[in-house]
This record gives sequence, structure tokens and C-alpha cells, in this order.
Amino acid sequence: MSRHLTLWFGGGWLLLIGATALLVVLPAWRRSTQLRSEITSLHQEVVASQDDPDLLEDLSERLDSLRDFGEGRMTPIPEESNIAGLMHALTTILNDKNLLEREIKMGAATDSKRASSIPMTVMIKGEFMSVFGALAEIESMDRLIRVRRLRVGNDNDRARDLDRSGVVEATLTMDVFFAPRDSDEDGEKS
Repeated sequence: MSRHLTLWFGGGWLLLIGATALLVVLPAWRRSTQLRSEITSLHQEVVASQDDPDLLEDLSERLDSLRDFGEGRMTPIPEESNIAGLMHALTTILNDKNLLEREIKMGAATDSKRASSIPMTVMIKGEFMSVFGALAEIESMDRLIRVRRLRVGNDNDRARDLDRSGVVEATLTMDVFFAPRDSDEDGEKS
């Protein structure tokens, strides 16, 4: 009977190993085969697309359009500070908007290796749409301007009174950029 019992144990182990193979190993092997097939397919698509002249032409056209878009949005840094021209442009903008009050203050120019800048503060007071229009035109001038601070409010901000006049005050603090000045501007020649 011991031989008969050994056969039963051996058969049970074989049955257990077979069931494990069918339930665990076979599905994992199928999934592995499927993944290998997908990897091969995707690899072939990547290789084919790298040699596709239509794709390369499409990407080249997209790059050109993005460059054109970027260049159209870039604001140049002028070679000269042209303070007189800048003040004339600002004065024209502010006068055209029929503002009640306007004031422009300038600070001293600062220099760096890549650009020089002049800090400016523009304070205006008027009807909301006039103030908004003036700020929009200042921001869209043909030179590089960095807005450092913008404050818009009315006379009654601190008193918490309701002001329905539509008159607002705006203070715009900005840096106006121009190309860096040479260090040899003082007339010193070797």
C-alpha cells in the first residue's frame, strides 16, 4: 500500500504543478508575448516615422510657424535710450486719453552687461476707460518695458466709501530697457 500511496502523492503533485502552470504561468506567458508584440510594433512605427519625409516636412513647417509667431511677439531693445522720444510718446498717449491728472517720474539709468534700464513711474487719474486705454497703450509701446508694479484704485480706497464717479487713479512702475552703454563713452581713447 505504500507504493499505492506514493503514486497518489506523486499524482497530486503533478496535478498541482499542472494547475499552477495553467493558472499562473500560462497567462503570464501570454501577456509577455503580447507586450513583446506591442513593443516590436511601436519600435517599427518610431523607426518608420523618423524616415518619413512628410512628417519631417510637417515638423519643419510647424517649427517655422512657431518661430514666426515668437519673432512677431518679441519686443526689441533699442540701441539708444532716446529719452526725448520716449517722453514724447508717453506724453502723446496721456494727452490723447483726456485724463484729469498725469505725472511721469524718471529715475537714474542702471547698466548691466546685457541691457540698461531707466526706472519710471507714471501716475494718472481719470475715467476708468481712459486710464485703462492709457495703460494698454503704454504696455504695447514699441520698446521693451517691464512692469514692476501696477496699482489701480480711487480716492476713497482707505475710507471704504462707495465712489460711483468712475474716476480711478493708477500708478504704473516700470523699467524701460535699451542696449547697454559702452564703458568707453567718456571719450577716453587708447
